[in-house]
This record gives sequence, structure tokens and C-alpha cells, in this order.
Amino acid sequence: MIYTGRFKDISYYQHAGLIPVSIAGYAPDFYKGIQFKVLAPKYSWWKEWHDKKLSVDWYKSKYQETVLNKLNPKVIAYRLQAFGDHVVLGRVLPSSVGYRLAPFGRY
Repeated sequence: MIYTGRFKDISYYQHAGLIPVSIAGYAPDFYKGIQFKVLAPKYSWWKEWHDKKLSVDWYKSKYQETVLNKLNPKVIAYRLQAFGDHVVLGRVLPSSVGYRLAPFGRY
């Protein structure tokens, strides 16, 4: 199963037997694990959104348009499942766009 989560909770995920996989364009310096950047947002507009200049709806639309629409969901799911039970990690706050320790899916 694939879950979503935050970098700050890596030890919790590892203790639960999950493999952390970063989907961030730039993982934090302390993170030395697997990186799967094909799902990363473009840093320039992610940064703009993160600095509170853009709405969450704009972020979701931009992510869908510039990242997800260019990918084959079946291929991505297959590639992610190759890691086994894991948690994909991003830099988005859980209350803002929907990252949480829950089954992975489009938001």
C-alpha cells in the first residue's frame, strides 16, 4: 500500500515498517532516502504558493495541469508499488492540500 506523509514524521513511518519515498523537488538536507521526482511540482510556482501568494485551488489546478496530466497514472502506480509498502513524502502541509497518512490518491 502507498501512503502520503511528511518528512518530519519519517521515524514514525519507518517504525511502522513503511519505506519513505520523497516526491519533493528538493528534499530536506537530512533526508537521504529514495527520491521519485517525477511527481514533484515545479519549484517556482510551489514556492510562490508556499509563500501564501496563491490559493490552494490554484495549486491543485497547476499541479494537475503541469504534473499529473503529463503522466500515465498506471505507469506511476506500477513504479511506486515496486517500493512495497511505503509513504510518499512532500513538502506540503497536511491541512493545506491533503497530505496525510492515508492511502495515496489524487487530490
